Amino acid sequence: MAYLVLARRYRPQTFSELVGQDHIVTILSNAITGGRVHHAFLFTGARGTGKTTTARILAKSLNCVEGPTTTPCNKCHHCADIAASKDVDVLEIDGATNTGVDSVRALREDIRYLPSSGRYRIVIIDEVHMLTTSAFNALLKTLEEPPPHVIFILATTEPHKIPATILSRVQRFDFHRVDTDVLTSYLMGLLQSEGFTAQRDALRIIALEGEGSVRDSLSILDQVLAHHTEGEITAEEVSHVLGLSDRQALLRMGFALLSGQREEVFEILETVFCDGSDLVHFTKSLAMAFRDLVLCRLTGNPGRFLSLTPEELLEIQERTAVFPVDHIYQLFSRIFFGIDQVARASSARLALEMLFCELLLAQPLVPLTDLFSRLENLEQGKPATLPARSGPAPVPRAPSEPRAPSEPRAPSEPKTSPATGPASRPGPALAPTEARIPAAAIKNSPDAPAKAIPGPKAAPDPHTTDQHQARPAAPPAPPAPAPEEGPSATPVIDLQGWLAFISVIRPTFATMSMLLDDGRFCGTFFEDGKLQIHIWFSRGKHDFNFARLTDSKRVLDEQLSLHLGVPSAIHLTQSDKPPVAQELSSAPQGVTLAHSAREVRERQMATDLKRQEEEMKNHPFVRQLLDHMHGEVVDFTDLT
Repeated sequence: MAYLVLARRYRPQTFSELVGQDHIVTILSNAITGGRVHHAFLFTGARGTGKTTTARILAKSLNCVEGPTTTPCNKCHHCADIAASKDVDVLEIDGATNTGVDSVRALREDIRYLPSSGRYRIVIIDEVHMLTTSAFNALLKTLEEPPPHVIFILATTEPHKIPATILSRVQRFDFHRVDTDVLTSYLMGLLQSEGFTAQRDALRIIALEGEGSVRDSLSILDQVLAHHTEGEITAEEVSHVLGLSDRQALLRMGFALLSGQREEVFEILETVFCDGSDLVHFTKSLAMAFRDLVLCRLTGNPGRFLSLTPEELLEIQERTAVFPVDHIYQLFSRIFFGIDQVARASSARLALEMLFCELLLAQPLVPLTDLFSRLENLEQGKPATLPARSGPAPVPRAPSEPRAPSEPRAPSEPKTSPATGPASRPGPALAPTEARIPAAAIKNSPDAPAKAIPGPKAAPDPHTTDQHQARPAAPPAPPAPAPEEGPSATPVIDLQGWLAFISVIRPTFATMSMLLDDGRFCGTFFEDGKLQIHIWFSRGKHDFNFARLTDSKRVLDEQLSLHLGVPSAIHLTQSDKPPVAQELSSAPQGVTLAHSAREVRERQMATDLKRQEEEMKNHPFVRQLLDHMHGEVVDFTDLT
């Protein structure tokens, strides 16, 4: 008789023989005992976890002559025929082969007939996710309301490929991967039945390679038994048969990489290569070993997550205590991403050797927060020492602080009295945030109370007085100033003052402030006893802004008068081309007057950010750091 593999010879025949699926055994047993068996089941889970086996046991439990029962006799002709896959009332269909709608139509016609001898006709569709969309649609109605003598059992390893309409018509059972210790104990008992003895570590290796699959583990055990001749099966023998890396060699390699023992690293690699081990598998196993090292440092009870012996766990905890956990994780990350490089390389050994060179040359990472703290100490004249690593990390800060208001001005920023003249040039460059945008001083008429917008005050320029009195040459032209007011009574507000007003009303009138951002400031003039601020919008592009702001003009005028302290109004115009602003002869650096308030802010913020980036790149500490690490600055972010 031909040899029967272990996976078939020891296939469970009752619910009590299932390995590691107690949750499913309990539900199905209670359903059979209570007479609440559903008409359709979906068994999902990884390969080799018992989906098809459980389907056959359920079929035997329902059709056994002593049933329905949770313990089929396995002696009657129903149980025997189901175990041999030749029972006429149990249809086992391969979903990968019968994928078309015609197969489902034939199945629907067949299940209308009553069972020949059993209680139920049971349809087991394996790999059901392989059915086509048309086949699933043809199965919907039958699966929802099958004949009373029909029970469907669907099995798949990829439940996400099954339509939701199918999932809603079945009871779903998820089969778990079998725990390594449970699977190891199961293999130990099975070997005793076969008359062999083995080290528990050897069977643990088999269980780990099986990845929680009972069938895969039994197939590996078959391979080991075919190689074994006499005596006890050892872990070394299993590793040799499977071409695996020795566990101790992996740990030795991990500790050698962490401590920088270059000679030992390449000696271990030479031994692994000469033993004929698969270098890709060795790289994956090394990544798993470093994963164990990281979890040993990060968790209080790592034994729950790691498949290690108590001796190995104790050794790892003792030997890794001297290394920073972030350095261990750094090496794990590089090994993990190097697996694909080793797998794709034409020479796996060469790729792995260069990967180890990279790991040996890697220096422990210094957190970015520590570097910023060191920069801050240098700026404050303190020693540039890294802070202690205990406790929470400091909050990252920008390498430079904005100048405090009390600091002296640069020579290019003269400080003059606001009462020196009726006109002023634009003040300092716009700050990157709205909170630092100053407003220009306003000289009011003799009848109005003197009040200035907060912010730095600009120096007067007698040569620009006539320009500030001129009216915008833009269609439609604003009305001429009232003759009784006189030129000396015209208040003045510049671009920065207008931006400051938009910032002030933004918290309360967010929508109107956003609409004003798209308008162009074209200067001011005095009319009907009010300060008129000329704002222009492009026809066609900003029609919505112009219409909405025109409707809300009364509210805007009230807010502007309240903000400036003098009767004020906004003069809105719209045309195809922007007017030429004669009132403003200069602007902040990098700002073009032909742009809106929004673009003015964006350009000024970009200018300030560029300046900060240059200051950071030219900082002595940063230059020293880049020279030491042979690096370069590839990105800059303002953290203020």
